[in-house]
Amino acid sequence: MNLITATKKSTGRRTWEKRVAQYDAGIPIPESHIVALRSRLSRGPDDLRMFLCGVAIVDGVNWSITQEQTIKGLAWLKRPAVYKLLTEECKKIVDSFSHFTFVGVEVYRPMHSMRESFFPLYRVHSKFGASFTYSSSPWQQACYSQGKTFEVIGEVAQ
Repeated sequence: MNLITATKKSTGRRTWEKRVAQYDAGIPIPESHIVALRSRLSRGPDDLRMFLCGVAIVDGVNWSITQEQTIKGLAWLKRPAVYKLLTEECKKIVDSFSHFTFVGVEVYRPMHSMRESFFPLYRVHSKFGASFTYSSSPWQQACYSQGKTFEVIGEVAQ
């Protein structure tokens, strides 16, 4: 393998550095890139995984999402099976919905397993400035179904 071939075999870190800069600048992150982020965190080269862990887990982000994701996410939150699990404060936030942001990933490791899974974290914002964060991880879904609540940030308008 020569130097040219070696440099062409990139770990993808430069690509992700460019993407992160775009998302930090306000360009919405497409759903396909959120899926790719989860995949790279699970199975990517070590240097790329360390970079993405620092961005999406340790630092946290506050990135816009696409209109398609917004429609899909709001429809999911308003499904009766999900909506009934929300606290009254969260229902008020959903009912006065403004926008979503992608805020990072949650690490999920089942008991007796060494394999980690990564699930996107989204923040739901109301028109009044209140918000809550949710994840679709199995752990979070189990918490919600057992009556544990979402953490609300900010004042919920009456």
